[in-house]
Amino acid sequence: MVGENRIYRPLLKEIPAELQNGEQFVKKEVKEAIIKVREKSKESAGKVKEDLKQRKDRLAEKIGENATDIRVRVSSFSKALKEKLWDGKLVKYSELAEWMKDNEYIRDFYRPELRDSWTCLKTVFQYHNETGNIWSHLLGAGTFLVLIFSYLLKSNGDFISPVEEKSIGLVFFACAFLCLAFSVSFHLFGCHSAHVCLLCGRLDYTGIAVLITGSYLPWVYYNFYCEPTTKLVYMGTIFVMGVLCSCVSFSKQFQLPKYRSFRGMLFASFGMTGIFPFLHALYQNGWQHSMENGQMHLLLLMGLLYGIGVSFFITRFPECVWPGKFDLLFHSHQIFHIFVVAAALCQAYALSNLRAVRLQLGDNCASL
Repeated sequence: MVGENRIYRPLLKEIPAELQNGEQFVKKEVKEAIIKVREKSKESAGKVKEDLKQRKDRLAEKIGENATDIRVRVSSFSKALKEKLWDGKLVKYSELAEWMKDNEYIRDFYRPELRDSWTCLKTVFQYHNETGNIWSHLLGAGTFLVLIFSYLLKSNGDFISPVEEKSIGLVFFACAFLCLAFSVSFHLFGCHSAHVCLLCGRLDYTGIAVLITGSYLPWVYYNFYCEPTTKLVYMGTIFVMGVLCSCVSFSKQFQLPKYRSFRGMLFASFGMTGIFPFLHALYQNGWQHSMENGQMHLLLLMGLLYGIGVSFFITRFPECVWPGKFDLLFHSHQIFHIFVVAAALCQAYALSNLRAVRLQLGDNCASL
């Protein structure tokens, strides 16, 4: 035994003190293991907590986006429903959107922005500051629509050159109808939206150019009936100028309120171009012949009516003198409309007389 102790004692010295006391060693290891597990648990818990927080934030963000989208949709639906169920309440000039403001002297009785075609259409039977503008040209358009069909159905025996004369007459009646119909569409749907207002405004001003072009063609045709070259030159020139005037009318800047005077002067200048064939016919045929056979007195009357109407359009009289007093009736644009219809009817009467004179004179080209 003594020998064995001598052998193992050196070996025991080489064993770590921790192993010599097994119980303390185990406790220490267990304690360290527990600490490591706790640290890992805390670390895992932190990751889980961070992950849950991120998921919560993403969920809250998504819920917020959906809530915003729902609010926008509900708001849009409510606005659309309100517009479709417009109660007919009219607004003042100060309450209008900027794109709807045109004449500051008309203070009240405006339709609001409706954004619905059917609602706009129904306002034709309601009372507002565009009612007079709509009906003055709606009745005029209906009149010229009737004249189109009556002229089309007229017997060929009432014409010397049925195809040519009917074509010239129908072109005038169609131009007058389009001008008045475009005007009605503008005043009826101008409160729909900015885009629709711009489009209808372009058609409205183009219609004026179309009417001026169509009004001069019959005069030139009959007054230069026996001069084909002169007739074609004048008619071609008037047509080209009408196209150019229509192109200018489609400019967005052209429709701004500040260019009102420019618009009036442009159309007045275009209308004044008719003075050249007028003077030509007057010089060639003399005053009496031009007045009786050429119906030039009606041409002068037509020009006078258009000129008076344009002067009201440019000056905005009488509402510029008495703001708010002519919001519903007899403001400048209504008066302008009445003179336009009167001038177009004057031209229709002159066309009937020119056709009758030509029929009486026959195709001998002795005059006219």
